Amino acid sequence: MEKTNKPGLEGESSESLSRRNFFTSAATIGFAAAAGAQLLSPDTAQAQAPACPETTLDKIKRMSEFSVGARQGVFPFGYLDKDNNWTGISTEIVREVHKAIEKELKTSVKLNLVPVTSQTRIPLLLNGTVDMDAGSTVITQARAKVVDFCIPFLGTGLHLLLPAGSRIKGWKDLAGKRMGTVQGAFDPELYADLNKSGKMNPPVEIVAFRDHPDGFQALVNGAVVAYSTDGPILAGLRARAAKPQDWKIIDPELSSELYAFAVRPNDSKFRALVDATFVDLFHSGRFMKLYNQFLGPSSQVPFPIDANMKALLYLFDLPK
Repeated sequence: MEKTNKPGLEGESSESLSRRNFFTSAATIGFAAAAGAQLLSPDTAQAQAPACPETTLDKIKRMSEFSVGARQGVFPFGYLDKDNNWTGISTEIVREVHKAIEKELKTSVKLNLVPVTSQTRIPLLLNGTVDMDAGSTVITQARAKVVDFCIPFLGTGLHLLLPAGSRIKGWKDLAGKRMGTVQGAFDPELYADLNKSGKMNPPVEIVAFRDHPDGFQALVNGAVVAYSTDGPILAGLRARAAKPQDWKIIDPELSSELYAFAVRPNDSKFRALVDATFVDLFHSGRFMKLYNQFLGPSSQVPFPIDANMKALLYLFDLPK
């Protein structure tokens, strides 16, 4: 795909951005409208929200428990460490939201982390088992029809994990081959569209696995020639491989993605509280400390901040 040059942030005017720039991604999902609509104060949001039987904050207060759908095996966003403790950049942000909830409700609330997968995260949110999904969920038009998304905290795209010696250099090279992905993702639909349109000829065979470790093991065993998912997740799989140097990650430039926490629809007061937590993390610099801990240059999964991420941080580093 062709690339166009876009100006970066101050001091980086010569930086060349791919066609998948942040603003194109935002427009694709109606993010520009959401940005203005979601950053309401909790009180203002409640005044504008339609009446409902029980809000999320009411439920949390009644049960004295904040239940969150979190991940146990999506390194570095949500996983269990060597001492079996929940951690990851998304999980640590959840702890900040938990503090904000206790401050808002003026009472102590238990944080209950509930393991979810790509397949169960949204159903468990909608049926009330969890109050928020907090992992590595990508905003899509289809998902936005059934849940509300808080402001995004990471911009990325679909990448491919390959053996270091693979000759695959882009998505067209997958034609006629077996590619792995995870169940519940949107990769299969994207590649199916390429198959259907005839752009992928012969068609790529898509194999969806239960979780990312299963998919990576299939790649190790040679059952698939490539594994597709978001770039930072692939970086985490590679970092935990027995020999990380045996694997490489390429960007086929097929998608732009934004990660965000999902909440139940029509509950603007709770969504506004989560949004305000993110804005405070961005403005205070605490988000960058978490980013560097899990994705920074000295972390196990070094994933450089590109111009898309810089634009996102710039948009939501709002003054007090």
